[in-house]
Amino acid sequence: KKRGFSKYTIQVRLSAVDAPEVSHFGKPAQPLSAEAKQLLANQVLNKRVTIVPLAKDQYGRVVATVTYRKFWGLIKQNASHEMLRQGMASLYTGGNAQYDGEKQLLERIQEDAKRAKRGIWGLKNMELPSEYKRRHK
Repeated sequence: KKRGFSKYTIQVRLSAVDAPEVSHFGKPAQPLSAEAKQLLANQVLNKRVTIVPLAKDQYGRVVATVTYRKFWGLIKQNASHEMLRQGMASLYTGGNAQYDGEKQLLERIQEDAKRAKRGIWGLKNMELPSEYKRRHK
């Protein structure tokens, strides 16, 4: 048995961010959804992460701040910050939004991405994930 691993799996939703929706339940994918999913996978897959649970969402997932280390463990990176910085997510403003005390910082990161037209902010006719979900209810 590997040290630190458990036979249990928990589903985690990144706090503070809303990424483009992938295709599911017969609904089409949003533009850049595959790229957003790949960015997150590149950040955390097969890496040791730290999860700070903040709440549970309506689907039973743990809403958490997720951090990981890069550059040989020298730099601690927040996954939500990076998703916003790259323009691969927008700030989540729905019910029970969790910002872990960083709402102003997260808003600044998103504004920088918007100004630079990174990711979803560079799309013509961009639709926020929250708008997409409301339209496809």
